[in-house]
Amino acid sequence: MENKKEGPNPDKEASAIDTDGATEEPSKNEDNHGTKLSSKRPLYKRKVLKSYITLTLASFINYDSAQKSSNVFGSGGVPSTIGQRRYAVAVSIVSFVLATTTVVGHLDRFLFERFWREKVFPVGSRIELAILMFLVTWWSVGTGLQTSVTGLAGDSKGQFSFYFSTWACLLSCFFALDAWLQESADEGVKAFVTSWPNRAPAWICIAVLSLSTLVWYIDLWRNHENLDREEEEFIQVYFEAIREGIWYWLIIIATFTLLSSVGFVIMEIFRATKDENIRQQSGVNAIEGSCFVFLAMAWIPTVMVATTPGGPANLIGNAYFSTWLLVIFVFEGLVWFIHDMRQRIHKSLKEKQAEYRTKQQQILEETRTIRDKNNSTTAMSDTSGKRERSNTEYFDAVDAF
Repeated sequence: MENKKEGPNPDKEASAIDTDGATEEPSKNEDNHGTKLSSKRPLYKRKVLKSYITLTLASFINYDSAQKSSNVFGSGGVPSTIGQRRYAVAVSIVSFVLATTTVVGHLDRFLFERFWREKVFPVGSRIELAILMFLVTWWSVGTGLQTSVTGLAGDSKGQFSFYFSTWACLLSCFFALDAWLQESADEGVKAFVTSWPNRAPAWICIAVLSLSTLVWYIDLWRNHENLDREEEEFIQVYFEAIREGIWYWLIIIATFTLLSSVGFVIMEIFRATKDENIRQQSGVNAIEGSCFVFLAMAWIPTVMVATTPGGPANLIGNAYFSTWLLVIFVFEGLVWFIHDMRQRIHKSLKEKQAEYRTKQQQILEETRTIRDKNNSTTAMSDTSGKRERSNTEYFDAVDAF
């Protein structure tokens, strides 16, 4: 019996096209490869699990560091008080219990796998979102209190293990929340920031870092007077020796950076991008470039004064790291602006060159047309002259005959 070759099925081909004629796009519950993120997908394959594991380990290290924070004899560090130690232990224990529970729920494949997958951690789970929001708030408050100048891991207190594990816990919480947003809403924090036009992502980062730097400067300036313990006396003496003018300058430049960055972020919302507003765009670009140059020139002496011996941010702590991160992003923004300016100049030169070639081609075509017209006129004149000469010779010959 002859096998019939099955031809193309129009119904199957049309199933991938909607009623408007457009192909279906992956839904928000599908990954980049079109794989359906259904409730049957194993939890241990989720991206957020890495952040939960990191948070678990960082919380355990933070707990151990808090327990040992009073044993600093011979290390040059400042021992913690009973109140500081109890609060730090409570924060780390709560975080460790929640993070460990989520990790166990993701790795459990025998006892309550269906319960974890369908009830607690499905795609877009509100329970998981509540846990993440609690952890972010919990560690934001805890990090702010414990790494301030009066906290357990404040500037120059030598509690490095506790300091870095605290920040690791906070960043892990933010990364976990970002992974949840990517999985459930198809847009995390990074995608949101990078979706802004022009140099707005750089200004957003500068705004966040300048706000953080301003907060830590004010913390050092206003709260170093509360370091009244004998072990903290050398820190208080160090900050008391800093002149008031330096504090004022740091706060002014950080405030100006914050206001400038917020202003340009808002400006990107209303910036015109149409061709008829090129002159307005050029003015905005000139202002933006001038602001970048001014910030770069202002932060060079600022970071030299603030982070060198005798400066307010010289002691290892929040102000030191936030100052350097802010300076790096300011210069990154300046380099980005210069790169875009070079691209605009290159594009303008290419457009002018293309316009010149077009006009040159038009002139050549017109010249060629005129030349051809002149040649045809000359040829017609020569033909008429030859005919007249022939007629004249003919009649002369007839008369002579």
